[in-house]
Amino acid sequence: MTLHTSYYGGLRKLNLPGATLVGISRTIPPYITEAYPNIQHELLMAPSSSLLSLYKNKGMTPDHYKKVYLNQLSVSRVLPLAREWAGMSTTVVLLCYEVPTAFCHRHILAEALRKYGIPITEYGV
Repeated sequence: MTLHTSYYGGLRKLNLPGATLVGISRTIPPYITEAYPNIQHELLMAPSSSLLSLYKNKGMTPDHYKKVYLNQLSVSRVLPLAREWAGMSTTVVLLCYEVPTAFCHRHILAEALRKYGIPITEYGV
C-alpha cells in the first residue's frame, strides 16, 4: 500500500488505524511502546551509536553524517525489507525522533529508497 516516515512526537496526532509502525531509531521512547505495543523495531535502518554521538557533539557536518550513514546502511538487507513494507496491504510508517523539518537519518533513508524506486513520503506533510 504505502510507505511513509514520521516522528514519535507527532504519532498521536496522526490518524493511522491499522498501520504498521516501525521504529528506525536506536531506541523507541517508552511512552510509544506503551501506547503502541505492536510497534516493530528495525535497527538495520538506525544510525550507529557512535555516528549519533559524533554528530550530536558537533563532531561532523550534516553532509559528512549523510555519507557515513549511507555507508553504514546494509542496502542488501534494507531494500528487501523496504520493498516488503511498500507492498503490504496496510500503511507502514517508519519512525524516529526528529520533527519533519529537522535534519534526520529518516529523510536520508527515504531519499535513498526513492533512488531504488521505492515510493516513500513523510506522513502528514
